[in-house]
Amino acid sequence: MRILLMGLVALTTTAASPASAALLMFDFTGRGLGGPVAATFQLDSNPVPDMTNDPGFGIQQIFFNNVPGVFNGNAETATTIAFGKGLAAQFQILGTSAGFAQFGGDEVFSGTLDKPIFRAGTYNFTGLFSSGTLTISEVDVAAAVPEPASWLTMILGFGLVGVAVRRRVAAPAVGFAA
Repeated sequence: MRILLMGLVALTTTAASPASAALLMFDFTGRGLGGPVAATFQLDSNPVPDMTNDPGFGIQQIFFNNVPGVFNGNAETATTIAFGKGLAAQFQILGTSAGFAQFGGDEVFSGTLDKPIFRAGTYNFTGLFSSGTLTISEVDVAAAVPEPASWLTMILGFGLVGVAVRRRVAAPAVGFAA
């Protein structure tokens, strides 16, 4: 019985996995044609773009629509946030109090257009009329619903407590002299 319990504990320990929910925090400060631009927003660590653009000629872009955040000090929703590769502008903001802002410089994502990969780090944008710095950092978020491995651990724990409670301890024999 003891070996079985130790085996279950070992199995539960190896089956448990950390929560995989993660967000990426994007923090941008710079200057565009219309003046200073500041933006802070979040995207999922495995984002699915709302739209992609690959017309060829070295232009590739991904678009995220209706992105909430803080733009130039105002909590609002950007109509579109876009990232580009090649000849396309590497970072664009549209539909906020910052107006339309477009920046060229470091490529911000790798991977395919359908499955972009953003890495934590600092990206610089320089140009004739605009410049800025984008910092991407990871934000760990505890999932609202436990992961399946957590459920397994919890259920096995309750089962082990139940077994321990139901286990009978031999009653001491009491003898009376006659």
